[in-house]
Amino acid sequence: MILCQLLINDKYIKNDQMMMPLKYRIVIEKDPEEGVYIASVPKLPGCDTFGKDIREAFEMAEEAVEVYIETLLDLGKRVPVEDA
Repeated sequence: MILCQLLINDKYIKNDQMMMPLKYRIVIEKDPEEGVYIASVPKLPGCDTFGKDIREAFEMAEEAVEVYIETLLDLGKRVPVEDA
């Protein structure tokens, strides 16, 4: 298992009167049966993707997180943030 952290520089959330950049942990694990790397973002339920290697899995996770957050904002829903 590989743990990565994603910092989204162009998206900020207001939290207790402060604007904070969004940061998320990404967990990447190899699926031995499929031969791909699965990337998931525990703080964002259902935000999972995969890639043929670790780099691609991370890049796909970056894109998935951005789409996930944009969708929440479009729907007027609260964006989850990682615990400090």
